[in-house]
Amino acid sequence: MAGMPWSVESIIQTGGLIAIGLIIFAECGLLIGLFFPGDSLLLTAGFLASQGHLSIGWLIVTVILATIIGYQVGYAIGERLGPKMFKRKEGVLFRKEYIAKTNRFFDRYGKVTVLFA
Repeated sequence: MAGMPWSVESIIQTGGLIAIGLIIFAECGLLIGLFFPGDSLLLTAGFLASQGHLSIGWLIVTVILATIIGYQVGYAIGERLGPKMFKRKEGVLFRKEYIAKTNRFFDRYGKVTVLFA
């Protein structure tokens, strides 16, 4: 599997910390991040760092910064585009009945739902 162009090992060997940072950023802040190998990438990067192939210090800094920046960008995108989604007509993924159902759920269970989100 290591020889495949999109394997986790080849991503780390080819792109190093920059590739790790970009993938973690995309997973945290962009919708396309759903398709990236974030968890296995982090496990493999941690293993390679423990073997001396990556600097553990730089890996930690890269992952923390990519995560924080990714979440901030994702929040900004949601803040900007979110209200427009609520004004759109019915779609396949976004329906007004889903909003009503979600609101009823949060009204019923309140703040305890934040603990399990």
